[in-house]
Amino acid sequence: MQISRFSLMFFMLVSLCCCGSDSWFGGDKKLDMPGERVPLVVRSKDLVVTKEKSKINIPYAKINLEWNGAFNQFPHNAANLSWHFRAEPSNSLAYSEQTFLVKASFPIINASNLIAMSADGVVHSYDLESGQEIWTNLFFSQEESRGFFDIMLNKFLVGGLKKDSDVIYATAGLAKVIAINEKDGQIIWEATFSSPIRSVPLIVDDLVIIQSIDNKIYALNKNDGSSVWTHISNYEDINSLSVSSPVESGKLLIAKFSNDEVVAIDKLTGEEVWSNGLVNQQNFGLIARNVFNNNSLVHLGHDYLVTSNSKGNIFKINLDTGDTVWNKDVAATSKSWLSGDTLFFISNANDLVCLNMQDGSVYWIVNLSKQDEEGKAIVDLYVSNPVVVDGYVYLSNNKGDLMQINIGDGEIEQIIKIAENVYIGPIFANGKMFIISNDGEISVY
Repeated sequence: MQISRFSLMFFMLVSLCCCGSDSWFGGDKKLDMPGERVPLVVRSKDLVVTKEKSKINIPYAKINLEWNGAFNQFPHNAANLSWHFRAEPSNSLAYSEQTFLVKASFPIINASNLIAMSADGVVHSYDLESGQEIWTNLFFSQEESRGFFDIMLNKFLVGGLKKDSDVIYATAGLAKVIAINEKDGQIIWEATFSSPIRSVPLIVDDLVIIQSIDNKIYALNKNDGSSVWTHISNYEDINSLSVSSPVESGKLLIAKFSNDEVVAIDKLTGEEVWSNGLVNQQNFGLIARNVFNNNSLVHLGHDYLVTSNSKGNIFKINLDTGDTVWNKDVAATSKSWLSGDTLFFISNANDLVCLNMQDGSVYWIVNLSKQDEEGKAIVDLYVSNPVVVDGYVYLSNNKGDLMQINIGDGEIEQIIKIAENVYIGPIFANGKMFIISNDGEISVY
């Protein structure tokens, strides 16, 4: 018997609506639940300015020749990009009739091409000058690839793209990874797994590194997709809709799991070198946030790792030993940027915070909330990932604002009007800025 998509989704909604009732159809009597109610938004005791005003040192600005998928692709000593500033777009093109999923993965942009994955799982390659489509790859959108995820109405759950030489490696939240020829869009190989892969692929030497939602790290041969090793961490009964992607540090891979454990793995063997539980304080509030997003911030400093746990605490971890140097309760989200030893991140209250990674002190905080014409707070405001460019912090929101923020004191120096419905933050490559909207348009500045 075939169950229709609508019937299955209706059944799931009815089941959720009946939670907390002693009757299947929702009686008036509520269950007497023991324990303490825990708010989903946790107060942040360390989110206060503690650093005296001083010069903030960041690396010299450099032109970034290629944007290759993930936001944490830049080393801390090169994370000050350069842009030939323009307040008006020099070019605009429609890249697809399909809109991007909110907070979709970042595209690949080089001197001539843009490669992106739309919300229906189709990978597109476009010529940046003409806007003409070069090729499309339909692998993830085909029914035999979707399987159970067909009930999601063809909208995919994160994943992403990574380019290495002339090959594009792609995940789309399914239990599959593919390698695509950059020139013609043809499949080179595919690999299938037992659970969904929602991390952006990481290329390490001859390996493709991916992370599944059930806390497994897979290393594949990048030439044929064959398995090299698998690292299995502790399994969680409740997994998140998104996961952090592993990062490379010398001989180590650093991975963050849904149980708030950070593990260093030997990249050649997959063996664990050290682990850190990030002061795991699981309760219902933390678990609820885990379900929607465990995509914690993960960046590499010169001898340390900076990451966060489910509560939003930021941790500085010694890369050699895995020991915690310090941790701060600052309600951090995954939206962040490390430039030198200065971390810029968005809090769960839409604050942009400037943090000194040496000791965890806060340089400044600026709230980015926005009000409507009646003076009421806009509740559906979405603030993007910050990016450091030419000594300024740039970020956007979904209401048509691109903000240029002074790195020294957090003052908003100017607001440039851009397209609305933008959820992917500004992207910088080859001295240009790219704004990608969910309405299917790219503006090039």
